Amino acid sequence: MVALTTATSMAPTIDVDKLRFLPKSAPFDIHVYFHRDGTEENVAAELRTGLLCQFDCLRDDGWYDGARNIHPLPYFVVQIATTENCGRINDIIPWLHARRQGLSVLVHPHSLGGFVEDHTTCAVWLGEPLQLRGMNAIQTVHRVVRRVGLRTLLAGTVVGVAV
Repeated sequence: MVALTTATSMAPTIDVDKLRFLPKSAPFDIHVYFHRDGTEENVAAELRTGLLCQFDCLRDDGWYDGARNIHPLPYFVVQIATTENCGRINDIIPWLHARRQGLSVLVHPHSLGGFVEDHTTCAVWLGEPLQLRGMNAIQTVHRVVRRVGLRTLLAGTVVGVAV
């Protein structure tokens, strides 16, 4: 579990010392969601440019014009490129919080805790949290795997497992 601190007017912070990051992976993703209505799309484009200019520890990881994978809306994603810079996330979050202009932002690690934990208990939302597509099914599979083991699940011998 990641320690988060929040106050009504302050952005949350992440205790990066409590995370164990995946090796050879970007430590954090930052997803900024928008509606393709012109206004929000323009705000997102300006925010993306600002992030990449302001924080040299970030790299661009794509602009997606529609819902994709678990992401329910169009979005762009930037990543903190190296674990040496992971502490910068607590500089980036307040900068984003002050400039997001109503857009929803998901900040999550790539940790040894796994996909579900990274996108739920370790995630930070700025603005309105969105329902990530398929997360209920993913969480159910995750619980079954933890309970019976991946080999048993892949072998197809799981029948009537309560989750």
